[in-house]
Amino acid sequence: KLTALMGQSGCGKTTLMRLLAGVHVSHARITMESFELLACSCISYCPQNSCHWPSEMRVKDILLFAAQLQNTSLQDHMHIIGRLGLGPLMNHQHCQLSGGQ
Repeated sequence: KLTALMGQSGCGKTTLMRLLAGVHVSHARITMESFELLACSCISYCPQNSCHWPSEMRVKDILLFAAQLQNTSLQDHMHIIGRLGLGPLMNHQHCQLSGGQ
């Protein structure tokens, strides 16, 4: 299942993703339609800030790194990559992408 998180600048999208991915720990409870959301290893989070990755890394390299962390292969994630429209961008350096890509 693919879920998109959208909102205005400063509304807490990054904070929510960091909480759900377990990158940021808090005692706060997150609920959606009366269901409590918990940090989950099934959530991937890649910060938009390019200073986290060496400039020569391509989109494919970063996605491969994330797949290895999950003990999966990049091929296992190709259907999601296709749905997100990242296929044509796989060989671009991450610093060549806009924030929306």
